[in-house]
Amino acid sequence: MGKFFRAATILACMLHFTRAVEVPEAGKCLHSEEETEKQLTLSVHCHRNETGGLWANFTATRDADNATVPQNVFVDVSQSVKECNGRTRIKITGFISEHQTKIPIRDADALRFDPNCGSNVAVVNEGRTVRKINLEIPLDSVVFTTRPLKPDELFEVRLDKKNTKFSLSLGIGGTTHSRKDIPIANHINHLPHPTWAQYHGQLYRNGSLAIKEYGKSLDALVVGDRVGMMRSSAGNLHFFVNGVDQGPAASNVPARIYAVLELYHDAIMATIISS
Repeated sequence: MGKFFRAATILACMLHFTRAVEVPEAGKCLHSEEETEKQLTLSVHCHRNETGGLWANFTATRDADNATVPQNVFVDVSQSVKECNGRTRIKITGFISEHQTKIPIRDADALRFDPNCGSNVAVVNEGRTVRKINLEIPLDSVVFTTRPLKPDELFEVRLDKKNTKFSLSLGIGGTTHSRKDIPIANHINHLPHPTWAQYHGQLYRNGSLAIKEYGKSLDALVVGDRVGMMRSSAGNLHFFVNGVDQGPAASNVPARIYAVLELYHDAIMATIISS
């Protein structure tokens, strides 16, 4: 895995230094409105860390027509090493492709995870699934929904994988801030106020304990169990476990509230199953 990553980094830097890529500013298009060409733009940024190691960040962007939303881009890198007459030759081969399966525009408003998430999680499965990267790290696994919840809309996720290292598992909550408004925090309770969160069998508001005994403990969840959150049209916040309402958690909650999930401690992977 280490060799594979180093190979990908070297290839990325080769791409970066051999071809400049025009990247549009936020809110601006790369081409004029008259142009209809669909172009995939790959931007690679290389840097060295404090130990002198070489790292690279990939960014790929693509415009889509009005009938679809953007598709996935896949990057596959491999390396081969040959030794001959006391010399070593490393060959790096890269393949970049765009997934051709179109997503109907009717699904564009579906609840999805924002790919700009905590440093220890990755958003996959077209935004439906979030997966922890390093299982030894209990935090840095917070992810937002891409849009606020609608009144009486249930945000529900299924726990797909769970570890047994820490004995704690999963956190779910809400915030009035979008991911674009604030820097990501390593814990829901560390997000800017106002926030609401359920951990264990307790309810927190703005990082402080608000209800000591609230519903079923999320630490007891097993693979396949579901958790959810809803802001009612009356302004009340409710949390759910396996479809069962755990009761009112807060009242007078602002209408614009984003759902937040945290793969806390032993939670490894979860998927949105809201219809």
